Amino acid sequence: MMPNRDTVVESLPVLRTEVTPFLSEAARYLLASAAALILDFSILWACVNWLHWPAWLAGAIGYSSGLVLIYGLSVTWVFRHRRLRDKKYEFLIFGLLGAIGLVLNSLTLTLAIALGATLALAKLLSAGVGFLANFLIRRKVLF
Repeated sequence: MMPNRDTVVESLPVLRTEVTPFLSEAARYLLASAAALILDFSILWACVNWLHWPAWLAGAIGYSSGLVLIYGLSVTWVFRHRRLRDKKYEFLIFGLLGAIGLVLNSLTLTLAIALGATLALAKLLSAGVGFLANFLIRRKVLF
C-alpha cells in the first residue's frame, strides 16, 4: 500500500507544504523515477542473468515495467492534478512523452561521449536531462 502523500510530504523537510508545489512535485518525481529505474534495472539484470534472455528483450520488459510504475506513482503520489479524464489515453500520452525524454537522454549520452566524457559522467548527464525533460513535459501536458 502506498503511503499517504501528505504523510510523506510532512515527514521529509524538503517536501513540506510551504515549499512551492513545483518543487514538491519535482522532489516526489525524483523519488518515483529512482524507484522506476531500480525496477527497470532489476528486471533487466534478472532476465539477462537468470533467464538468459537477450538484452534487448529484457531491456524492453524492464523499461515497460518502469514506465508502468512511474505512471502509477505520478497519478497517485507525485502530481496533485490531472488534465485528462480518460486514463487509457492519459497512459498512452504519458508513454509517448517518455519517448521524447528517452531520445533526449540518448542524444545527451552520445554527445557527452563524443566530447570526451567518461561513460559514467555521460550517463549521469543524460539521466539528468532525461529526468528534467520527462518531468517538465509530463507536468505541462498531463498534470
